[in-house]
Amino acid sequence: MQEIAETAYCLQLPKETKDNQLIFLMRIGHFDTTKYTLDDVTKYAFAVTDILNTQPTAQINGFIIILDFSNIKLQHIRQFTVDSTRRYVDCWEKMYPVHLCQIHFYNYPTLFDPILRLFQIFFARDLKDKIHFHSKSFENSLNKSLHQYIDPSLLPNEYGGQLGSIEGDMNKIFIQWIRQHNDYMIQLDRYGIDLKQVSELLKKVKKGNNE
Repeated sequence: MQEIAETAYCLQLPKETKDNQLIFLMRIGHFDTTKYTLDDVTKYAFAVTDILNTQPTAQINGFIIILDFSNIKLQHIRQFTVDSTRRYVDCWEKMYPVHLCQIHFYNYPTLFDPILRLFQIFFARDLKDKIHFHSKSFENSLNKSLHQYIDPSLLPNEYGGQLGSIEGDMNKIFIQWIRQHNDYMIQLDRYGIDLKQVSELLKKVKKGNNE
């Protein structure tokens, strides 16, 4: 997990919105598919989410999530099967007590449209209303589209913002903060998560609710 952290696959941005919402960035195409699987980086992302969600501000005011698809390749897209997408969405909605305020799909290629349709199918109605799309087709207005919802003063310069680069001190400071919870991360990495069992558990919960 430490190696995944160094890639800045996901991190909380340092500033909150005027409504005290936290901004969580996930760079979906920012991992080496020859070294890691989607399950590997998902496990890391959920472990980080657990830690971030211990913050009172996160519990009270919630998160804005940016899912950045820049640099995504066919090797990444192939890992987004129907089952993995369903498990990913179900975990967010049913197993994690996370208050989601906005979800932004940023700089995704047209090739990814079928995957986004899958996400929309699996999301509950109240969550669908919080989703915003910023596709590659926006070209020069891509960041301008994102800035309609998030002030540039809260964003790294990779997104037309004013906070400096993710690859600089921003990710280093975030990793240091995460290391304060290193025991939890080590334990999770040691025992792992069987995401297939999670999927079966969610099916049983859903079946029980419908009976």
